[in-house]
Amino acid sequence: MNLSTFDDYRELIKSLFKDEGLSYRQVCEKTNIHSSYFSRVMSDKADFSQEQLYLIGKACKLSGWELDFLLLLGERDSSSLKNHSEYVDKKIKKIRNEKQKVLTNLKNITHTMSEQEKEEYYRTPLTALVLMYLTIEKFRKKPKLISKSLHLEHQIIEIQIRKLMNLNLIEEKRGQIKIIKSSIHIDESDKMHLPNLVNWRLESINYLQRGQKKDSDWQFSTLFSTTLEKKKKIKALFKKFVVEAQSIVGPEPSTADVEVYHMNFDLY
Repeated sequence: MNLSTFDDYRELIKSLFKDEGLSYRQVCEKTNIHSSYFSRVMSDKADFSQEQLYLIGKACKLSGWELDFLLLLGERDSSSLKNHSEYVDKKIKKIRNEKQKVLTNLKNITHTMSEQEKEEYYRTPLTALVLMYLTIEKFRKKPKLISKSLHLEHQIIEIQIRKLMNLNLIEEKRGQIKIIKSSIHIDESDKMHLPNLVNWRLESINYLQRGQKKDSDWQFSTLFSTTLEKKKKIKALFKKFVVEAQSIVGPEPSTADVEVYHMNFDLY
């Protein structure tokens, strides 16, 4: 859940409760806030103090910028001074802009699909893999090279190409394949998000088991102990890396020796 999209701290708290499986009564007990007053605030008939919001945020396991954001929403909402309210609102917008940077910098990742089309696209990683290969000119001109690279029968690749055409992600004109949409992004809340993650992890396992590792490949796994706040900082670093990596892997000249590569990220 992206907390920075919320503009009302009450709605944010409701969403946090749902995610954490918390009830009003449980949080009232943890924060020592009277249940009747809690209900009044959530009905927009009163406001929480900054101390109360802090305790609610901690009960919901917030820390760092997320806790700051909740407190700022509350401060702005309870302010009776226009200049102060505007000052706090600038802080809120600053955080919101920073946290939206990953999505705004990840270009060309959105494509509207029906639920049925999503299920079709994310059923197997091979569909996305073939689409990525087709963004490379040599594979687009000679799709049989994809079969060779993936060690698969060309008939299997042809099935994926037809699927991509049906999904309006590619088209064929005068015997040449043209890319309509080269990269697809699925939101974390989508029901196909988890199956897609699982499929790609299985793909990585299969790759390792096939013993096809190249010198340029890199696999890494580690365990560490830290606080939740520092874990969130590491997560932010991963997201920043994704943005920076995209700027590196931009379009290449037709003469460049381009191949398809794959990365997974897991932090839990």
